[in-house]
Amino acid sequence: MIDRIWYAAYGSNLNRHRFSKYLNIAVDDAKYPVDEWMVSVGSVRVAGYSERWGGGVAFFDPSSGVAIMRRYLLSLEQFASLWSGENRGEQLPPVGQRLAEATPESPDVCLDIEGAYNCSRLLDLIDQVPVFTITTDREIAQSPASESYLTVIADGLAESPSTTAFRESYISGIQRTP
Repeated sequence: MIDRIWYAAYGSNLNRHRFSKYLNIAVDDAKYPVDEWMVSVGSVRVAGYSERWGGGVAFFDPSSGVAIMRRYLLSLEQFASLWSGENRGEQLPPVGQRLAEATPESPDVCLDIEGAYNCSRLLDLIDQVPVFTITTDREIAQSPASESYLTVIADGLAESPSTTAFRESYISGIQRTP
């Protein structure tokens, strides 16, 4: 059974202050999870519509490209709570055993839920701790993100060791329709 998970964020959760709201913990609290930057094969696209953000939101597409991600070391309970929160608090079935069964050959754990983020994808193992992100396996039409959403992502990327030019290019790239 899994007790710890690296959660790989790629959208608004790149921003530590935004992410801290899911955990109900201050960024400067000693209990705030360890976080590290990473690069993953895959891309980030903006699709659907979020009333909270007033536009499209980010989804991870593992098929091609490069995604900048921030991983947070969480307990299984924190990860399950986050996954539920990304789906407007929708009640999820127990996910621990299903996550433990994910492999590089079969990396997706998809749930039969109504929320947009119905899948978790195994990206890597770091010191035997799995790295998962949350995304979808559904076809969702691309749509533009709101300026406020992109600002939160840009502010999160500004916390990374990247240049301003890189961040601007990256934000522009996730907005492009393939």
